Amino acid sequence: MSKENFEKALKFLFPAEGGYVNNKNDYGGATNMGVTQNTYNYYRTNQGLTPQDVKYITKNEAVDLYYKYYWKASGADNISDPNMAVALFDTAVLHGTEQAKQYYKQSAGDLNKFLDKDISG
Repeated sequence: MSKENFEKALKFLFPAEGGYVNNKNDYGGATNMGVTQNTYNYYRTNQGLTPQDVKYITKNEAVDLYYKYYWKASGADNISDPNMAVALFDTAVLHGTEQAKQYYKQSAGDLNKFLDKDISG
């Protein structure tokens, strides 16, 4: 079920994140497919690759990065409810995995309570 849930999460994530953006008002700096330059550098270094401009990230790299650093790291891979798994993953991408895990714990796995926490912060 986890792989199916992850694929569902990506269908939600990629259209929302869009392509390459380098908005000077965004503290994350340059991003592509929702991946910041710093995260991409970290990913490439851990893969034994030379860092490069996030403008050139491939979809396969983005999928692998999201799976390792957000899906698995947030614990979304252990959640059977696809809606909760997608919400946890999306929150991890937007707010970081630790914040997402904290919201999940505080909500006791209740999707509505989780979404209230995510929206209200």
